[in-house]
Parts: sequence; structure tokens; C-alpha cells
Amino acid sequence: MLSKIDLSKVVINHLKTFRTNQGKIDIQAILFFYILPFCLSFPLAFFFHIRINECIITAVISAFSIFGALLFALPMSFITLKQQVKGLSTTTIGERNTKKSFCKLLDITFHNLNYCIAIALFTILITILLYLQQEDIVIAIALGIYIHIIFTAIQVLRRIHILMIYSLRL
Repeated sequence: MLSKIDLSKVVINHLKTFRTNQGKIDIQAILFFYILPFCLSFPLAFFFHIRINECIITAVISAFSIFGALLFALPMSFITLKQQVKGLSTTTIGERNTKKSFCKLLDITFHNLNYCIAIALFTILITILLYLQQEDIVIAIALGIYIHIIFTAIQVLRRIHILMIYSLRL
């Protein structure tokens, strides 16, 4: 029953995108995307006693609901695009390399998008918990997740930009 809602493969596939060209885990990326957000959020919650009022909670829930809903269409578009790109004929080594790089970046961005959808849903749940309990630890976790998803969204935006540049070459 729980296998129907298990998102562990979404998270694992997203984490696999944090590899260098040599196949090693990119420690700096892990630190930036996972550790830094919480290094920023805990002092904000525990030392500066940041509070998140009802108005902000409502705005966050609305924003992430819309964000998640808009993202739902993109993974299917990426699947369709990849099938179209695979069908393109290539005549030179440069064209084959561009096509291969484009498909690899499509796969990586696909996994990042799926992760963004999952984290948007999780963010909504954490924000609802925040509405129910304004404890420092809950605020710190919520702020850390907000920062994390902003960083991840920027990463996805950058990769989509690169995909657009590649698509102009195909």
C-alpha cells in the first residue's frame, strides 16, 4: 500500500544528478543544496526568532500549490521531447555529441523537476505543520526547506536554459 506513495526513487534519482563528469559525488553541490539552507535557517529561527505569520503561511501554501501544479506538465513534455530528439538523424560526430549531451541533460533535468514537485508537496505539508505549531525547530525546518527549494528551482532554471541553447543547435 505504501509503495503507491513512495517517493524514495524520485529523491534517489535527483541525488544521482549530483555527480561530477568523473562519476564522483559532488560534495560541494550537496553542501550547497542541503547543508547551507539549514545552516542559514537554524540561526534565523533560534537566534533571531523569526516568526512566520498566517499571511505568509497562506502565501507560501498558495505559491507552492501553484508551483507544483505548473511543474506537473513538464516531465511529460520532457519525455516527448527526448523521444523526438532520439529520432533526429545525425551525420557528424559533433551532432551526435550534441544530441547525446542534450539527452543526458534532459534526463538530469527530468529527475530534478520530479524532485521539485515532490519537495513542493512536502513544503506544503511542513507549512501546514508550521501553522499548527510555531516552534523554533519547525520554523527552522520550514525555512531550510524554503531556501532549499529556491536553490533547486534556480538549478532547474539554469538547466532548462542550457537545454534551450542545445535545442537551437539541433
